[in-house]
Amino acid sequence: MPLMEGNGQARCRYGCDGWYVHLVATRLLPTQWSGTSIRAMLPHRRVIRIQLLVALTISAACLPKVQTESPLTATYENVSVTTAELRIQVLELTRQVSRLIETAADSIRNETDEPDVRRHALEWKAYSIPSVHEAGLQPDPLVALADIWALGEQMARYFRDGAGRDRLGPFQLTAITTSERIVQAARRLAQGTSYTGDVPRGDSIIQEWADQHPLDNHIYARESIVTYWAEFARGGTAGIAEVVGGLELSVGEVTDRLALHNEYLVKQLRWSLELMADGMLERRDIDSVLTTVMTALDKVEALADSAPELLHSELGRVLATIREERLAVLADVDRQRMATLSDLMTERDTILQALTAERTAAIAELDSVLVQSVLLLSEDLVDRLFWRLVQLVAVLLLAAGVAGVFVMVWRRRRAT
Repeated sequence: MPLMEGNGQARCRYGCDGWYVHLVATRLLPTQWSGTSIRAMLPHRRVIRIQLLVALTISAACLPKVQTESPLTATYENVSVTTAELRIQVLELTRQVSRLIETAADSIRNETDEPDVRRHALEWKAYSIPSVHEAGLQPDPLVALADIWALGEQMARYFRDGAGRDRLGPFQLTAITTSERIVQAARRLAQGTSYTGDVPRGDSIIQEWADQHPLDNHIYARESIVTYWAEFARGGTAGIAEVVGGLELSVGEVTDRLALHNEYLVKQLRWSLELMADGMLERRDIDSVLTTVMTALDKVEALADSAPELLHSELGRVLATIREERLAVLADVDRQRMATLSDLMTERDTILQALTAERTAAIAELDSVLVQSVLLLSEDLVDRLFWRLVQLVAVLLLAAGVAGVFVMVWRRRRAT
């Protein structure tokens, strides 16, 4: 479950810093009602639904997030592509540069019989191509592009007038031309991914860094430009982790990187064996030794080819586990919802029964009061009628007496 209860609160299981969901259990189901009126209990059911919805929303917000955009690319307004698009293009550039070096070195080895030149050409491709891969597979694609560009500049200066100016004899121009083609390919990619189509600022940075960090060894060991580029991008105030860190790769990008490694895995092993055997065996013996070794390398290549399938298999297991956990969470939420609704129905029935009993008692009491009121009113009415009747009889008698006196007086006057 994404929420774990503890000390009366719900906490995010994924450990998101600062995310604490204050869902106190007593707020989900009130223990008592403020009064016996039905209207007082109606809002609580709606509040419970809202609280459950808020809890699910915060749980979804606590899921791990993956940063896919480069913080370094965001600092350059001249970049016209996204981080994912630039990463794909840089990966293809890495393949292109590797093929250029391999093709040039093989052409030199095929055209000469000089042992030293052949060995130096072999060292060139055996040692420089891993450096190309290391540069092209930097986490940030913009830094990777700059690093390949810088490596091309370093090799061009190394073969032109640096420590390697005499290593390939009459084929020195081939190495220089290949290095310049690498620089041109990197510059074209940088220009193609910019809005203006021009990158003088990046060119000046690469030139300055290549001047300060020349290649001085035949194994092409070098310092990456990532530190220099990161300091330049943020004015020397930010660290490497802040500028190029935090990026995570998708499954497709990981697969592409594995495919690039697989392309040169067997070749790297063969070149390393050739370098070890060179000088120890005659050339005619190397082929027989390599033929024996290649049988074993085929098995290694088959294992390397199965790496993407293994990755997809593991990904399927992870997704299945996540799906099971999600279903379990939803089932538990449904169970809690049904339990809450059941408790609400029980409380409602109890309150309705209490109200019915109170209403029955009130009606009975009202009937009793009404009967007593009718009886009292009847007695008072009878008393009033009796006294009115007595008064009426008295008035009639008085009127009859007055009339009799009046008649007697009238008769006497008439008689006289």
